[in-house]
Amino acid sequence: MRHDAHQSHVSLDEITTVLYMKRERGKSVTPEDLLRVKHGDHVFTPEMIEQAVEAGFVVQRNNHIELTEEGFRHATTVIRCNRLAERLLVDVLRVRDELVESSACHLEHILSEEVAESICTLLGHPRSCPHGNPIPRGACCRRAKTEVQPIVKPLSALRPGEEGSVAYISSPYHARLTRLASLGLMPGQIVVVKQVRPSYVIAYGETELAIETDVADEIYLRIRNNHWQKP
Repeated sequence: MRHDAHQSHVSLDEITTVLYMKRERGKSVTPEDLLRVKHGDHVFTPEMIEQAVEAGFVVQRNNHIELTEEGFRHATTVIRCNRLAERLLVDVLRVRDELVESSACHLEHILSEEVAESICTLLGHPRSCPHGNPIPRGACCRRAKTEVQPIVKPLSALRPGEEGSVAYISSPYHARLTRLASLGLMPGQIVVVKQVRPSYVIAYGETELAIETDVADEIYLRIRNNHWQKP
């Protein structure tokens, strides 16, 4: 995508998402209001508003700017990507708080619908972002109500005899991550829960390992061979 085309795409994303968030809070927006908004690194101009009107994403009525149906659909997709990206950055990657918002803003413009659905499924179809704002539901969320699908769960949520493949390990302790990796406990490894009390005992490959509850809380498995697994 050429630079000017990309900038145009980003501008439409930003204008529609600002209007979406104002609508969430029950607030109306005038052109003057929008020109005063600083959304991340973006400052809006009259030309950007005109471009959004020409694209069919917004309409001006009685000196107020509103999303059209098409604009609302577009904004919903971008907002969904943004809030899922925030959850991924916070819950899985443990990115520092001050970097989450700016990183999510970059990701929201490049995540495809397919990738967003994969993230949503990986995270168990979260209903809100780390700030408590609702995440718009996607097709994968609607399917999850009627279909039994693989679910990613912390190892500490499993019972003896259940198993799964390691999806990711979410820990702020690099020494712990290094130790688990040195023991062969990495994404893709099949793990069987042997015991949960007084400590967790897991088996994988030729290894049997006892771990504490706080470690079991940080190891996320994609469940298999039990009632959570889709046939």
